[in-house]
Amino acid sequence: MRKKVSVEDLKVGVYITELDRPGRDTPFMFQGFEIRSEEELEQLKRHCNFVYVVAADPLRPHAPRAPAPGNVERATPVVITDSACAPL
Repeated sequence: MRKKVSVEDLKVGVYITELDRPGRDTPFMFQGFEIRSEEELEQLKRHCNFVYVVAADPLRPHAPRAPAPGNVERATPVVITDSACAPL
């Protein structure tokens, strides 16, 4: 399940599934990536108002999410709540 989240509520470690605009209009070439640094987070805030993230399924609260392409070992599960995005 995906959830629309303000970029102001994002944190490093959150997996973005879709931006609020075409990727060609941002420094992000792919839609489907993990925020890996504060710099990437700041770029998102400069270019987007909101993004879509993988939201926790209430029936499967610890369901794995898709890892960033080519980054299977570094993927970190996240739980998306109504108030913020927080790495586990």
